[in-house]
Amino acid sequence: MAEVSSKRYYLHTVIGLVLMFGIGFLPPVGPLTPVGMQVGGIFLGLLYLWSLVDIMWPSLLGLGALALSDATNIAGVLTASFGNSTVILMIFILGLVGVVETAGLPAYIIQWIMTRKVIEGRPWVFTLIILLGAYVTSIMAQLVAAFLFWSILYKLFEDIGYKKGDGYTKLLLFGVAYATCLGTFLMPFHGMGLLLTGTMQSALPGTVLEYPPYIVVNLVMSLLSLGLYALAMKFLFRADVTPLQQVKTAMFEANKLPPMSRLQKFLLFYLLLMIVLLLLPSFLPKTWLLTLKLSSMGSAGTVLVLFALLCIIQVDGHSLVNFRDLAQQKIAWELVFLCAMALAISSFLTKPETGITALLQQILNPIFLHKTPLVFIFLLCVLAVVLTNVGNNGVIAMLMMAVSCLYVGAYQINPAVVVILLAYCTNIAFLLPASSMFGAIAHGNEWLKAKDIYLYATFVAVTAVAVTVLVGYPLAKLLV
Repeated sequence: MAEVSSKRYYLHTVIGLVLMFGIGFLPPVGPLTPVGMQVGGIFLGLLYLWSLVDIMWPSLLGLGALALSDATNIAGVLTASFGNSTVILMIFILGLVGVVETAGLPAYIIQWIMTRKVIEGRPWVFTLIILLGAYVTSIMAQLVAAFLFWSILYKLFEDIGYKKGDGYTKLLLFGVAYATCLGTFLMPFHGMGLLLTGTMQSALPGTVLEYPPYIVVNLVMSLLSLGLYALAMKFLFRADVTPLQQVKTAMFEANKLPPMSRLQKFLLFYLLLMIVLLLLPSFLPKTWLLTLKLSSMGSAGTVLVLFALLCIIQVDGHSLVNFRDLAQQKIAWELVFLCAMALAISSFLTKPETGITALLQQILNPIFLHKTPLVFIFLLCVLAVVLTNVGNNGVIAMLMMAVSCLYVGAYQINPAVVVILLAYCTNIAFLLPASSMFGAIAHGNEWLKAKDIYLYATFVAVTAVAVTVLVGYPLAKLLV
């Protein structure tokens, strides 16, 4: 099996490299220019390699390929990629959140959630508490939240008599992965929101995403989606919750954590301080000195300063921040390099001298043009949800954002609205293991069979389109 896997790897690698470096030597097609053929080939090669081979090395090679093309040079590539403040913000946000996660704060959040008396004798309240708990915890802990809740549920299922294959266990375990996924993109300065914002600003320089509307709309869509999922568990999938009548809070207090240390309380305060400082410019009067300074620094500058101040603090003679450990364990470098490459290629794809924009419009105009704004959003969301379930969701998000930037002007839609909606749609990716990291962990859970995941993934995908079009779009249009 290893030999077959290795052969496929090299076959896909060769195909991707041929696309990346070979298309540029072909005669221009339609409105494409020679430069457009080179940039388009790099883009297609990246899409292929990202989806079927790897994220890290294709991103690095893509940067080199751009520098070799006639579109720019290495200075231009580095400016468009690592010179973008979005990349810096992503690195140090991951670092700050990593410090908080390492201190064990997510475990305290879970302990507090699981010891609420309201869950006793109320199976569906318990279910909602689990889903909401996974959602809240994932805002800071991401994938860790899913694994922490799963470990608690495995023990609980064993204690109250559930077995592998029981309907409720499968639904709740998938629901935890789903809730965790929804929580990871709530903050626009982290994860998918950050990637989409950077892509938008590369394609449409000068556009701005205000943080409060993004948070409010995604919070409403996510909570509504979790509520619909819980209702589906009860009325559509008819899960048996009889064993849950036995659940008592004492079951979760056997290994009670010690009181939070002063350091843990400080880090929790520091995390909240970061969120407040990043949101303040959207609320304070624009003429205030604090607003002007925070706006001048931008989100990246604010996080850099906060991270530097955290590095000053020492505990027992050692720095609180061990950047080497953070860089190795908590900073998702494949996401950082994907973001850098995506920002670079997006800025060149939309340049008029490539002809790529004209070609895309020729292809997509029959689908997207001469519709109402609502129908356009519907088609965009359907396409995003379908593609993100069969390809890598980060790649699809970048592609869909770049495409939507061609049409938002015609429909007089603020591109920030599309960022908000795509941040939701392109994260609902569970159908295949390669669709997203949450799809991967769901398929890797031995309590879940592939046929169950296909069923639940289809339900949440349909729900995503309905919630985005009927609730998210009107609300985003109102607030942005």
